[in-house]
Amino acid sequence: MLDEGLLPTPELVSQAIRNLGKIKELDKAKEIYNHALDFHQKWKSPIRENTLHYARNSMLVAYSVNHNLECANQMYQEIVDSGRYPDANAIADYMICEGERDTDEASTAFKFYNEIKKRNIRATTYFYNVLISKLGKARKYDAVWEIFEEMKRLKIQRNVVTYGALIAACVRVKSEEKALSVFKEMESSERYQPRIGPFNTMMQFYTWDLRNREKALQFFEEIRKHKLSPSEHTYKLLIDVYATIEPYDMQLALSVFDLMKQNGMEPQPTHYASLIYGYGVCQRNIPNALQTFTSMQEVHNVRPDENTYQALFDALIVNNRISEAEEYYDVMITQKDVKSTPYIENLFIKGYGQLGKWERAEIVFNNMIDLNDTS
Repeated sequence: MLDEGLLPTPELVSQAIRNLGKIKELDKAKEIYNHALDFHQKWKSPIRENTLHYARNSMLVAYSVNHNLECANQMYQEIVDSGRYPDANAIADYMICEGERDTDEASTAFKFYNEIKKRNIRATTYFYNVLISKLGKARKYDAVWEIFEEMKRLKIQRNVVTYGALIAACVRVKSEEKALSVFKEMESSERYQPRIGPFNTMMQFYTWDLRNREKALQFFEEIRKHKLSPSEHTYKLLIDVYATIEPYDMQLALSVFDLMKQNGMEPQPTHYASLIYGYGVCQRNIPNALQTFTSMQEVHNVRPDENTYQALFDALIVNNRISEAEEYYDVMITQKDVKSTPYIENLFIKGYGQLGKWERAEIVFNNMIDLNDTS
């Protein structure tokens, strides 16, 4: 088009950059952006200014969805310095990117929300979904409901993602009644299309927070009733239901592995981690926990990941076998594709503390600080 002397419209340039960013073709997105910097002067005002603004707005999206926070920050500042402001969807992507390093996501969410209001930027469903998710994660429960009521008042479309974020917010503050109420409202909402996420959230809530096997299984039956395909996480939760809630039923927990294979899904390290945790931590059955850890590799050819090692360390340490946990830790850190995590380090700190080995605990604590600095 450019070779033929034709100029693309600002909207076309913007959409191309945004689409390339979304499919992780960041270099190509930057190439088009650089072209826009070259040819935007050929347009007359106000198209000239709009071309540059739309291109910058989409580059903010491209950098954000590719987790390049430094460049996203620079692009955001360029837009603001130009006297304009990103659109609501770009701000939502930018918030998600910032959240990967942000220690106070609620304050950041409020900051952008207030900016959107002050500048009279048209909010979108996607922006509100991200906002509710951020505030829910920070347990700003009252603010979540104020935002949701505002969506209704402004007649902004609520979708299953909106309700999923609301349900997650209810679960975080352990409000069973409200979570069920939102779930019911979601199911009766206009254009409702069931998705697996909210069902998983409720299964996890009943499995790990309320420890109610019967109600967790009711939501699994709802998944079947709606003919939804269970995700890997669904099957993990199903194993947890049988392996971690009394009375334990390891035969049914093991049968989940067969169910997965029948449905064309291979068990992953996280599923073996659930078994190991159930055997070792809940039932204090270290022989079976160790056998599961060994057989997943030697029989099923599944390599343990950080979650599997974490379950194993938890099992060994809670059973006063920290020396064995140290041996497995030494094996773990030789693996190129497995690294320790703050959760793993915390298990050892707690274990050493219970044994009164404060110097060892301090060494691990300092190592955990190093892990956070390099992450």
